[in-house]
Amino acid sequence: MDITKIVEKAKNSTAYLLALNIGLNRMIPFQKPHRFKIVEIDDFHLKTMVPYKKSNFNHINGIHACALATLSEFTTGFLLMTKLDPEKYRLIMKNLFMEYHYQAKMKAYGTFAISEEWLNDQIIQPLSTVDKITIECIIKIHDTAGNHISTGTVKAKAAAPKKAAPAKAAPEKAAPAKSEDTPKKPVAKKAAPKKTEAKKPAAKKAAPKKAAAPKKTAAKKPAAKKS
Repeated sequence: MDITKIVEKAKNSTAYLLALNIGLNRMIPFQKPHRFKIVEIDDFHLKTMVPYKKSNFNHINGIHACALATLSEFTTGFLLMTKLDPEKYRLIMKNLFMEYHYQAKMKAYGTFAISEEWLNDQIIQPLSTVDKITIECIIKIHDTAGNHISTGTVKAKAAAPKKAAPAKAAPEKAAPAKSEDTPKKPVAKKAAPKKTEAKKPAAKKAAPKKAAAPKKTAAKKPAAKKS
């Protein structure tokens, strides 16, 4: 659902106004039980309605104060959202002050109107110089008989999205100029790895030779005596 197109067509078409209300009940589940309705909408004006029904009653069968407060917040916020590009501006309620003047015993209508000059002076121009501002919206609610039921003062924070700063490129370091007089540093040669000689197996020690046994000399026989 393109809510922007429906809003534009709802300004001059009751069928699209009905489609807009159905769409808002789906988009904002909280307000569905209350049956808030947009009854009039144009470029700078919005009129809404809270029905006199049991789900909106307080303990004395009047329209509950919280229902009137919610209608005040919805009416002001929705009109501003139709005038501000959501990609350029962000709105969020800051606080809400309600003053009640009369007991609502029938349908009640909230009316909020601005002008192009107000929009420019209060929001667009200030946000061109600062990131955040607070705006104040006054809305009055009257019943079908014209009784002034309440006055709401809605303060909202408006902000413009921050633009991402372009990343700064790191300056390139200039390479030092080479001078012909500057002696070139000799390139150190890497020492070749030493070859490790394979260890020769240790020679086996020869077993000591046994000393030869002394030869036995035969005893000389005594010479025979001559007679």
